[in-house]
Amino acid sequence: MVATCQTPTASRFVNTIITASTSGTLSVWDYTEKEVLEDMERSRNWQETEIRDISMIQANGKFVSAHGQHAVLWSVKNMKIIDVLSCDDDILKVSFAADERHLIISTKKGVICWDTLCLLVVWRIQQRVGIHVGYTGCYALDGPQVMKFDAESGRVLETVQFSTPVEELIVVEKRQNAIVYVAKTAKGILCNRPRKIKQSGKSNGAVTDLKTPFSQLARQNSTTTTPKSTSSSGDQQFVRQPRPEAARLFAGPVYQLPPISFIAPLFIEKSLLPPPVRS
Repeated sequence: MVATCQTPTASRFVNTIITASTSGTLSVWDYTEKEVLEDMERSRNWQETEIRDISMIQANGKFVSAHGQHAVLWSVKNMKIIDVLSCDDDILKVSFAADERHLIISTKKGVICWDTLCLLVVWRIQQRVGIHVGYTGCYALDGPQVMKFDAESGRVLETVQFSTPVEELIVVEKRQNAIVYVAKTAKGILCNRPRKIKQSGKSNGAVTDLKTPFSQLARQNSTTTTPKSTSSSGDQQFVRQPRPEAARLFAGPVYQLPPISFIAPLFIEKSLLPPPVRS
């Protein structure tokens, strides 16, 4: 596992790399145009435990490693532990939201939001869903539904419906307010281009029922009437059969994703196919 600092703001840690072995060793590397050097003094191993996942390095030098049921918050500057959160459940994935403050933790039984500034759990959802966190926002994958939610409050901002359960997701922002959802499913790689993207403001009120956002949407299915804020366009299969080059889009961390010039031919291939026969 590899973590880098990809913050849009200036940071002294942009030339720092964290590597994590599954056996539990965290190593810090500093790189320049000429060389990459490992800082042996900052190598760490938290309680000799296996590492499940690591987050990206934030502009302030914080990052998180996941060990079983514990999330460990580190300072990469001196590799000292800031805090340890017990999730009471096996952790699957840890990702920082775009605000670089709220950590989204996906576990086997739910989702947790940890405020790494105040060191408090903001909300917890007792429902197992897949999670995708990127620069375009935070997304929960619940069967064929993709739900974009606010990191701080857990409030669902919009939903997108696919024709089959989504296993993994990539969200691409083509231009301002134009989002393309690319999903890995049992049917292959599907693409969903919502006709309407509704921007929601930041929630001012407290979340009264922390289980409501995900639980309510989980009861909906593809035949349920969607609210006005829900994107209503259907998905399109732009790769008819799973191909190795398409599957590799989901193989690594987000910072290893290929450029759009690699992804574009997959869309072009779809556009060159004959139009579907309409009855």
